[in-house]
Amino acid sequence: MKTYEILLLDVDGTLLDFEKTERYALAHTFRKFSLNSDEPLEERYREINQGLWKAYERGEIEKNVIFSSRFVNLFRECGIPADGIAFEREYQRCLAHTWFYMDNCMDVLERLRKKYRLYIVTNGVASTQRTKLALTGIDRMMEGIFISEEIGSWKPQKAFFDYCAAHIGGYDRECVLIIGDSLTSDMLGGNYAGIDTCYFRQKGVSPEPCDIQITYEVNSLLELAELLEA
Repeated sequence: MKTYEILLLDVDGTLLDFEKTERYALAHTFRKFSLNSDEPLEERYREINQGLWKAYERGEIEKNVIFSSRFVNLFRECGIPADGIAFEREYQRCLAHTWFYMDNCMDVLERLRKKYRLYIVTNGVASTQRTKLALTGIDRMMEGIFISEEIGSWKPQKAFFDYCAAHIGGYDRECVLIIGDSLTSDMLGGNYAGIDTCYFRQKGVSPEPCDIQITYEVNSLLELAELLEA
């Protein structure tokens, strides 16, 4: 195991359980708008949403297009008479004030901060992420928070990580590790930045073979702590 000094941590799907949060926020917002929902409808939303996020990561669309079109497109496709923009606003409000920690999240962060300098790196909506990080107490564990919306570049772009490097004192890429659950933003971004990567497996499943280089894989935050304390 190499000696690291700086850990770059993703938020959703890594420190916080975004799947649970998303399910709750969707159910709440559909109820708020007096709309019926079911699993096929929510699954179609996820397909539309993921497609837009992938396009954003590839630099094909601006970030605001995701939020201005995902529910609009869903409702148009499914013939639902609702205001997709208003729905999005309520959904974001709910996301900011709802969270589920990944198992052992705060205990692991408390352990890691004694040995490492911790930083958040996220592509999430800035206002939503800052509210959520403050309410969860995660922000108090960090030396810094880097949000793509505030920086003007995003994971996996090298420019995003160059910005982080320029704003972290004593940054040496040989001593930096990024931890996240996304191959196409966290792991690929780490490759572009020339830093080691730790893939947080989604549901314990390893990724399909690809050209993205992964240094370590873990199934839980507790396993991450044990790896870094070895």
